[in-house]
Amino acid sequence: MTQAVKEEKKELTEEEKRQAELPFWKRGYWSLWQASLGVFLFGLIADFVTKIWALQALKPEWYGYQVPPEIAAQTPVIDIIPGFLRFYYAQNEGAAFSILYGYTTLLAFISLAATIGLLWFWRVLPKGEVWGRIATAMILSGAVGNMYDRFFRGYVVDFIDAYVVLNEQAWHWPTFNIADSFICVGAAILAWRLITGKI
Repeated sequence: MTQAVKEEKKELTEEEKRQAELPFWKRGYWSLWQASLGVFLFGLIADFVTKIWALQALKPEWYGYQVPPEIAAQTPVIDIIPGFLRFYYAQNEGAAFSILYGYTTLLAFISLAATIGLLWFWRVLPKGEVWGRIATAMILSGAVGNMYDRFFRGYVVDFIDAYVVLNEQAWHWPTFNIADSFICVGAAILAWRLITGKI
């Protein structure tokens, strides 16, 4: 190994040490930090805006009260893809699939703990791991969006209804929202990166 190569290697090592001593937003993470922040904010804003829309456009005045079937049948529904996808208002006081229904405050604090854990996970991912950080930002966005609902509304606003019709019977997936979508897509990407050994 020549003297020039040795010196270059030494300089690179010293530079890496210097970078390690800097706050993470001043390291080579900066572009990944910006991209992750952009994804996080996009998901959070999209979730917030669509939930406000659902509350104004889809929530009937009598929601939560016992009403005659003929009135219940007038619940606002917007068909997006007939026989597959529609919008209608629902409130979820539990987690996914209504797990822990009624324990909204507990779920809010669980979401807060998960958010802290996800921030730590984003930080310790390998330096060049782009997809892992983007996926983590997506999950964070969804977790914070639903956490906001639980803390400030006491329930999570859902409005996306995916279903299929088989033998004249409709089979519905649990109603969800944009935050749930970001969590699921982010989790799928993260699982793919873990399974393929990229993380």
